Amino acid sequence: MSAFLCTPTHMAAVVSWASKNGSIACSWAGFGAATPQGIATMLHQENIKSLRTRYPDTFQEFGPPHEFTACEIASAPKLSTVGCLKAIACIEYQSCEHEGWSSSRAARFLQAVKGAAIAALPGWASEAWCIADPAPAGLGR
Repeated sequence: MSAFLCTPTHMAAVVSWASKNGSIACSWAGFGAATPQGIATMLHQENIKSLRTRYPDTFQEFGPPHEFTACEIASAPKLSTVGCLKAIACIEYQSCEHEGWSSSRAARFLQAVKGAAIAALPGWASEAWCIADPAPAGLGR
C-alpha cells in the first residue's frame, strides 16, 4: 500500500469525534487549550511531513497543509467509535514515515483519542481490569 494524504474530511471527522467523546483524555494529554481546527491542521501537517519523507522528489504535489475552520469540524461526518479507531489507524499509518512521528504532538493526540475510543466500546467498563490467577488446588479446605 502506498502512502497518501488523508482528506480534510477524514481529519475533521476524527477531531469532531474527539471533541464530543474524548475531550477529557485530550485535555489530560495536554490539548485542553487547543482548538479543534488547530488540532486538525496539526494532523494534516504531520501527514504531509510523512509524505515529504517518503517521497522527497515529489512532495510538492501534496501542497500546503489544509487550514481547518470550526465549520468544517462541526459539519464533519459523525463516526462510530469503531469508525474513529479505524480512521485513527489510517492517519497513523499515513503519518509515521518521518523520524519525529512517535514523539510528535499529533501522535500523542491520536493516542489519547484512541484510549478514549477504546474505553467507549460497549462492554469495556464491565470487563475485569486484572485477570487473577486461579487459586491453587487444595487450598481453602
